[in-house]
Amino acid sequence: MPMPSGIATVALTGRYIRPDGTPLKGSVTIAAPSLLTLPGADTISAGSATVTLDSAGAFTLTLIATDNPGMQPTSWTYQVTEKFQDIASRTYAIQLPSTLPTVSIADIAPADPSTGQYILVPGPEGPAGKSILTGAGTPSPLLGANGDVYIDTTPGAVKMYGPKASGTWPSTGISLGGGGGLISSINGKTGTVVLSPADIGAEVAGAAATAKTEAVNAATAAIATAKTEAVASAATAAQATYLPRAIVPVTQLTAMSLFYIAHRGSGGEFPEHTLEAYESAVAAGARAIEVSVRLTADGVPVCIHDEALTRTTYATGDVSTWNYQALRHKVLTNGRQLLGQGRVDVPIPTLREVLDRFLGKVVIFLEPKSNPSVPVVQQLLTDFYPQAKDSVVWKNYYLATSFPWAKQNGFKTWAYVDAATTDAQMDALDQSLVDYWGVPTGMADARVQAVVARGKPVIAWEVHRRSERDRLASLGVKGMMCSELIYVRRTGPSRTSDDFATQIKAPGDLGTVNYDAMYALKFDDVGGSAYINSMSNRSVLLGSISNPTPPATYTIRFDMMYEGVPAATEHAGIAFGKASDDIYRFSQVNATGGYHIAIRGNGDMQMYTHAAGVTSGTQIAATSAAVTAPTVGGWMSFTVDVTPTTVTLTRTDLGTPVVISATNSTFRGGYVHLSTGSITSTSTKPHWRNVSITTP
Repeated sequence: MPMPSGIATVALTGRYIRPDGTPLKGSVTIAAPSLLTLPGADTISAGSATVTLDSAGAFTLTLIATDNPGMQPTSWTYQVTEKFQDIASRTYAIQLPSTLPTVSIADIAPADPSTGQYILVPGPEGPAGKSILTGAGTPSPLLGANGDVYIDTTPGAVKMYGPKASGTWPSTGISLGGGGGLISSINGKTGTVVLSPADIGAEVAGAAATAKTEAVNAATAAIATAKTEAVASAATAAQATYLPRAIVPVTQLTAMSLFYIAHRGSGGEFPEHTLEAYESAVAAGARAIEVSVRLTADGVPVCIHDEALTRTTYATGDVSTWNYQALRHKVLTNGRQLLGQGRVDVPIPTLREVLDRFLGKVVIFLEPKSNPSVPVVQQLLTDFYPQAKDSVVWKNYYLATSFPWAKQNGFKTWAYVDAATTDAQMDALDQSLVDYWGVPTGMADARVQAVVARGKPVIAWEVHRRSERDRLASLGVKGMMCSELIYVRRTGPSRTSDDFATQIKAPGDLGTVNYDAMYALKFDDVGGSAYINSMSNRSVLLGSISNPTPPATYTIRFDMMYEGVPAATEHAGIAFGKASDDIYRFSQVNATGGYHIAIRGNGDMQMYTHAAGVTSGTQIAATSAAVTAPTVGGWMSFTVDVTPTTVTLTRTDLGTPVVISATNSTFRGGYVHLSTGSITSTSTKPHWRNVSITTP
């Protein structure tokens, strides 16, 4: 392709053959600086040009001249890279001024040394990109880059030219040998030289011997010093290269107006304090994780919250009674009980596994939970993680005695209090030891505000719901330590229908008691259905499919069945229309209002409003004639249609659908709950499946 007009060019030619005349096979690449601006031609050039040698080992390449007027940058050079089959490649610099329209690369390429033996001597690295070039005769003005040095190797007249400056070699070289050169005598003797032992350094008595000894000692000392400095330099380089650096330092995280921490690795969504939990939370975008540590009987720090194994594993006894290898191979976490039997149980990780995987990549709120684990964790950080202070927050109860160590070693500290902690107790703690205060989610508003008013960032734990986050943020809390981090951070539903068939709890599907398997959603082994195994007026928020800002018109569909036929007036169903994701409880005071649907044991269908702060609901629609009653294990199907002015419930599994409707626009929120209503026995508990929320 022709060069744009207004650009001066040079034709670079070349030919490469073997000593027997056979053409070489290979390529030549000519690379310019990353960007060349040629304003005279309204053109920018970038990159490199590569040409493959032809059958004669030759090439011709038209290139932009290196002295085009107005070009930026100026005084630059091409980098030539020669790559040949079976021959080592080489790279060198050339200039191509427009005064020479055609240039042979043989005239400007540097020559390789033809004689002599060379020993590589390690030394300090020279200036980047500078070269010592060799050849016979004066250097071509096209050879080399600014800063390069050229050695004319003509026998008997060795000269040095350079360094090259402003694209020009010096007109004369400095003689290095031959007549009148720098190397012109041996021990001050010229002409026919006869060397004595002293001339060649033979050992002589007296001062010469002393001088030799001193020289040897000085050389030995210099070598020792150089070795010490080299080791120190290598250690510093290795530390900078291999030790983890904080991608998001602690101070950057806590400077955010609102930040999130995965409580126990977001233990309401993943098996708490496991590598799976930490990996999943970080994969979902968590910038910080909370890590709890306890000590095995043989002194290995492992990540687990409780001392007793009963709650989070299938084993019994305390962590401190198990040797690590037994714990590793015999104890698995029981996340299946809280999060669904579709999960695979996993082992308890060591603290080193977690630190090696995540240190420097996220902020770690680290808490040794047992007294014996404190010095072990401190020593581990000191010995193996000297940069941990950049991305680790030392976390503990405000009365813990480990804060002085943390501050002396450069760590930020988080001291958490409880509802009974007084201002006097907080004042008694040296304020220089606390960087962040921690408050429980359930602490009264006025008390949270009082802690915030102390002027240090406040972090609340454990945050399960968006409504909890919103309340705490309004009180001035900056950090949210979330057990449902994925759900709380999302602003919309993750799907439009349930995924009960996976038998894995979705983020945001929450029971009425946190971290308690008794109140969590359970999954049937067949049929893709779910149930609640506690009948004391419980519910489960379906946060995964609830839309916080629903459209004006939408439809809820669900199937429901009873294991056994409940009493005629007992009922279960769903709650919907809530503007907040706070807990729903039938026949109890709720923080926010919504609608409740009751499907009774005799088949009656009723619809209620349930206002905030009121115990009982108000009926707004009900069936007026007998409806087919539920049967044992018989699935019933329903739709709920919500418009700006009406709410309509339809039972659709009957030959003739049964419909009840109310003109009511009181509640138009998007949160939906499954509710056990007034069912009193697990033997008649309801099951749900095929729950979806769609728009027309």
